[in-house]
Amino acid sequence: MSTLFVISTQPLSGKTALCASLGSRFLSEGLKVGYLKPVATQVRPLNGWSVDGDVLFMRDVLDLAQTWDVLSPVVLTDQQRQAVMEGKADSHLERLRAALAVAERGRDVLLLEGAGAPWVGSMVGASAKSVAGMSGARVILASRYDGPGTADQVLGIAEAFSSSLLGVVINMIPGEAQGFAKESLSPYLSAR
Repeated sequence: MSTLFVISTQPLSGKTALCASLGSRFLSEGLKVGYLKPVATQVRPLNGWSVDGDVLFMRDVLDLAQTWDVLSPVVLTDQQRQAVMEGKADSHLERLRAALAVAERGRDVLLLEGAGAPWVGSMVGASAKSVAGMSGARVILASRYDGPGTADQVLGIAEAFSSSLLGVVINMIPGEAQGFAKESLSPYLSAR
């Protein structure tokens, strides 16, 4: 079984779209695909659960039957973060480990979707780096184009995730920046 972890340096960078595209492709190839969002922060109530909109979408795209506690085991609202700081929270890592075990069972590929930034979840031991290590995942960075500064973001992730970084997808490149991205940014990053 292969585990791919799609992360980003900031929210709205295309992680969910990338997970949906990869998952759909793998399904079309006859692979059994699982999905899990280890740490969710943007949730809404649904049938007694706090559910992330990305998780709800991916559950439909991949036709998953797992329960919400498997698809999104660690939910960090402001109230839950406060409970963690006050020492009143339960073991988030135990829930995450249990969810990973269920989500990968019988699957060829398990897609993990990161939170808005790699450090989200650090307060409960579930940063992107920790989750990648715990799951043995290969990491794909979805980076929103930010001019030449995109290089710093990508190289920072490459340094932090070293051998587990599989690749980078740079999204939302404006038309006028396409030439720079192809002729300067991409070769620069590829060389490093």
